[in-house]
Amino acid sequence: MKCNRIGIISLLFAAPLIGAVGCSRNNPTGPEATATPNATTKGAADDKHGHKPSAHGGIIVEIGQDNYHAEAVFAKGGVLRLYMLGNDETKVQEIEAQPLTGYAKVEGDAEAIPFALRPEPQPGDKPNMTSLFLGDLPKDLVGKKLEITIPSVSIKGERFRVAFKSVPDTAEDHGMPTKVADEAERKLYLTPGGKYT
Repeated sequence: MKCNRIGIISLLFAAPLIGAVGCSRNNPTGPEATATPNATTKGAADDKHGHKPSAHGGIIVEIGQDNYHAEAVFAKGGVLRLYMLGNDETKVQEIEAQPLTGYAKVEGDAEAIPFALRPEPQPGDKPNMTSLFLGDLPKDLVGKKLEITIPSVSIKGERFRVAFKSVPDTAEDHGMPTKVADEAERKLYLTPGGKYT
């Protein structure tokens, strides 16, 4: 009988400890609770980041999963300038000098027309490296809303696909007025008027 009391008393003390251990695994509050976020959470956070303003007034393009960036500048005469940028889009990124083939099509069309982009090293680029590519868009497509795809760009031994549009989402698409001409803008902002004057 003495043995049974000891066994029962031991069981009474052990049960809360077993319960506590079991609870901590189901509802972590210690270091286990601060596990790294899952891929979905991380992806959602990454998708919400914004890009810094471009240096040349172009469109900032993400390369890879935000590994690198490029700035696409559509210049007069159908010239496309593609400035290579790092993970931080304010930093110039040199990559291997290589000829690139791009494909341009009018937004929504099925057929694309190939065009060449050639490396155009900038001052300060190392030999056989470049931070700028130049290409002449197909003449029939100049001045239109385009979708551009460059299926293969090699950066540090990895290959990336780059795709972007010549006209990103703008204020006009969201019901906002387009930018007014410089003289009209000066008049609008520098002429006092309205109920606050």
